[in-house]
Amino acid sequence: REPCVFLMTNFLRKIANQSLQRRLGIFVVAILMLVLLSAGFTLWLRSIQQQDTLLLELAGQQRLRVEHLASELDELQRERGYEAVHVEELQGIAETFEQTLYAMINGGQAPYLPDSPALLSSPQDPDAASRLHQLHHTWDDYRLYLDVLLATGPADPEFVTAITRIENLQAKLLADADAVWERYQAVADANAARLWWTQGLFLAVMLGLMTGTYFFTRKTLLSPLSLLESVTERLGRGDLSTPVNVSGPREIEAIAHSLDTLRAQLKSSQDEMARRAAKLEGDMAQRQHQFETAFELSQDIAADLELEQLVESVTERARTLLDVDTARLCLTVTGGSDMTLAAQSLAELSPTALEPAEPEVLPVKLLGPDDELLQD
Repeated sequence: REPCVFLMTNFLRKIANQSLQRRLGIFVVAILMLVLLSAGFTLWLRSIQQQDTLLLELAGQQRLRVEHLASELDELQRERGYEAVHVEELQGIAETFEQTLYAMINGGQAPYLPDSPALLSSPQDPDAASRLHQLHHTWDDYRLYLDVLLATGPADPEFVTAITRIENLQAKLLADADAVWERYQAVADANAARLWWTQGLFLAVMLGLMTGTYFFTRKTLLSPLSLLESVTERLGRGDLSTPVNVSGPREIEAIAHSLDTLRAQLKSSQDEMARRAAKLEGDMAQRQHQFETAFELSQDIAADLELEQLVESVTERARTLLDVDTARLCLTVTGGSDMTLAAQSLAELSPTALEPAEPEVLPVKLLGPDDELLQD
């Protein structure tokens, strides 16, 4: 029992390591082999059943021949004027009985139909063979006295002795023939039961194999495909954060890996698009702010403000447009080489916002077209 369990476990383990296509192929081949084995075994048992039916029929004919012999002997004793007819009938019955008995014991052709003898094989059942030998032994004694009876006449003392011996052997010969028929009947019943049990066993194995194939297919194919379907629905809803993790045969795992790669690429593209959208939104907001500031500056210029107010407005708008913490506007002194700090704008959170803006004179140099602008 343990070796069978070990072999089955190794077989299932080897199947589990195969691809889905090879697994299904193994199950299909196993079912086909089981069907062929069942068909072959059933045909073999059917042939045995046909042989049993033939032997039963021949054994029944042998019993009828024994009864026919007894009937003819009675007629031979009663009708003294028709001895020749009864003698010929007795000889024919005896020869047919002996040929059939020989074929049943040793195998070969036995009288069956007028133009179609029956081909028999030697008995495989020891009990049947023993009963056939017992019948043959009784028949040898019966045939010996039958030959004496057919070779002598009613006036011969040996005739009367042969008749007496035959009458004594008649019941035993009939009982031996019945024993042979009963044994063949028992063998036929056993073979029929074996056929039914075998067919039932093959049917149970077939159903078990088909059930196992169903559950195996459901576990290794249908369930992973259902999971893959749920994964595609989740991806369709936009869930790109959950990894695709579906185990199964190699084909299913390859599909799951492809879906996970697609998910990762879509996630990366989505993140990149979100980053670009955020950047674009920030740029748009900055541009809008710059346009608003430029518009306000133009409005201030157009409002014909005082010079001091205009300078402060220009400095504030310039700081906002340039997005810096500090902006200073310097004006050159007419006819001089110095610049005067006219206005400055500080960010609200800059520490220097608390310092007052004092006028400051800075040296200035006017750049020519060939001079390079340096930034400190």
